[in-house]
This record gives sequence, C-alpha cells and structure tokens, in this order.
Amino acid sequence: MTRRAVRVLICAVLLLALCVLPAAAEDETQPALSMPPEYCAVPDYLPGDVTDFLPEGLFSTDPAEAAEALSDVTRFSVLLSTLLSCLGLRLADASRMLSVLIGLLLLGTVLRRVSGALGGQADKVSGFLMRLSLFGTAAGMTAGLAGTVTAYFRQLTSLTAGFIPVIGTLYAIGGNVTQAAAGQGLLVVFLAVIDLLCTKPAPGICGVCMALSLFDVIGTRIRPGALSERIRKTYAGLLGFAMFLLSALLGTQTLLSAGRDTIRMKGLRYAVSQMIPVAGGAVSASLNTISAGVTVLRRITGTAGILLLGLLLLPTLIELLLMRQVLLWSSSAAEMLDCPEESRLLGEIAGLYGYMAAAAAVSSVFFTLSLALLASCAGVL
Repeated sequence: MTRRAVRVLICAVLLLALCVLPAAAEDETQPALSMPPEYCAVPDYLPGDVTDFLPEGLFSTDPAEAAEALSDVTRFSVLLSTLLSCLGLRLADASRMLSVLIGLLLLGTVLRRVSGALGGQADKVSGFLMRLSLFGTAAGMTAGLAGTVTAYFRQLTSLTAGFIPVIGTLYAIGGNVTQAAAGQGLLVVFLAVIDLLCTKPAPGICGVCMALSLFDVIGTRIRPGALSERIRKTYAGLLGFAMFLLSALLGTQTLLSAGRDTIRMKGLRYAVSQMIPVAGGAVSASLNTISAGVTVLRRITGTAGILLLGLLLLPTLIELLLMRQVLLWSSSAAEMLDCPEESRLLGEIAGLYGYMAAAAAVSSVFFTLSLALLASCAGVL
C-alpha cells in the first residue's frame, strides 16, 4: 500500500511538472539588452568640438534613448545645417586667401611692367620677388593645412581605438566570436597602417613637395613638377593599396567567420533542444529574441560610428578642397595676367592639396566598411 501511494505521488509530481514548466518557459520575461559600457565610453576618445555637437542620450545605455537621439541628429535638416556651417566657417578663410593671392599677382604684374619699361635686370628681380611672395603665402597656408590633416589622422586613430572594444563586444554577444577576434585584429592593424602611412609621413611629404616648388620660385630651367607629382601619386597609390588589402581581408574574414559561427551555434542550439526537451523551444525563442536585440544594438553603434567619422572628416575635407579651389583660381588669374611661371607654381601646390584630400578620404574607407559590416551582419544565436 505504501509503495502504491509513493508511485501515485511521483506520477502526480511529474504531471504537475509537465504542466508548469511549459507555462513558466512561455511566461519567462526576456532579459533586457543595453548598450555595452564600451560604447558609452566612446565620447572620451572624441575632440571637444565634436562632442559639443552631439545630442544628449546618443551614448546612453538605453538602446531606445540612443536610437531616438541618433534619429534626431541624422535628420536631413540637421545634416544640411552642419554642412553649411562648416562650409561657411571655411569660406571666409578661403575668400581672404584668394584676395591676398590675387592682390599679390596684380601688384607683381604692375611692378613687372614698370621694371620692364626701365630695362636691365629689374624685370627678373620683380618676377622673383612676386614668386617668392606667392610661395611664402602658400607655404604658410600649406603648413597650417598639413597640421589639420595630421590632427585628423590622430582623431581617426583615437576614434578607431575607442570603437575596437565596442565592435568586439557586440560581435561576441551576438555569437560571432570568431569575427570578434578577427575584426579586432584587423582594426589594430589598421591603427598601425594609419600611423605608418598617414600620421608620420604626411608633414614630410608636404615639405618635400613644397621644397621642390622652390625651383619654380628661383626661375631655373629645372622643372621638378613631374617628380613632385610622382611622389604624390606613389603615396596615394600605396595608401589606397593598403586600404584595399585591409578591406579585402575584412570582407573575407567576415564571410568565413560568420559561416563558422553559424554552424557552431546551430549545433549548440540542437544540443540544448535535445538536453531540455520540455523547455528547448522556449530557449530557442529566447535566443532568437536576443539575436534580434543584438542586431539593433549593432545598427545603432554602426550608424553612430559613421556619423562621428563624418563629423571628423567633413571639416578637414571641406577646408582642403576650398583651399585647392583658391589656388586653382589664382593659377587661372596668373595665366590671364601673362604670368606662366606663377601659374605653374600655384597649380603644383594645388595638386598637393588634392592628394592630401584624397589621403584623408581614403584612410577612412576601412573604418567605414568595418562599421557597415557591424550594422548589417546579423547575430548567429
């Protein structure tokens, strides 16, 4: 009789467990995801003028608040006003520089005509003085812009260093463990490439190209323009090849890592469903929910990173392109005033500005691709 009562009690407990466990699994609340702490620490790597522009809540731990702030700052009206403000600030400097260069050309042309009327070597001396004044003005402007470009490369390095732990964390919590390690490794290599090819060589290359322009100032028969252009093209080609190689490695690693992580997680989920037959379906649904939440976090982080990169790149790029146009317009004015040597001098310096702008833009391609892959790559949970 006692054995029979024990058997009945055990059966009743098992029936109760079968009824309660599915309901508990279905009613279990999903864990709330929040932005990783590394994401909230990104403002520490940004310059003050960029953080002042950013809205409150962009680096909040609450994904909804961060998404709302990101939506506000990426509106077309806000982006257009930012572009116009950057353009307006640089346009005043560009106008002043254009006025100075045109004034020097006009003054030099008048002095050359007067000197030509006097005869002797006065014509050559006045031409030399005009080229020297133009070179001095352009050299001062180039030194300032070289410092601006170098500061941008340092800011890009700092921004990348701030996002490396964020990208690794978001890949890892989404199940992309292999991609987390590969992506972080390539970003570390990217930091070394930027330091080796951009931050350190940029001032030296600008100095060498400006030094070669001195031959045009002196007025010798030596024409170093081809050598200066070859130096700029070689530097731009080397930087472009390095970015292409890193981008190709990143794309290949992403595809392979995503495949391996997917196979591993599918095997893990199958094992969980077999080990927990009652609540296995609920566990699978919970993993799907977490994966969807991680995808949202990745898209917020990727979009915010691209926005920050644009805020860093835009002022530098606008300043370089505006000053390049100033030199090109001045070169055209010199050609119109029958000053071919001065026109060639200004044109060569303008070409240097174009390659500096290309280097600043190309150097950001890999970091942009990393953030785009982070935003578009789904979790494997």
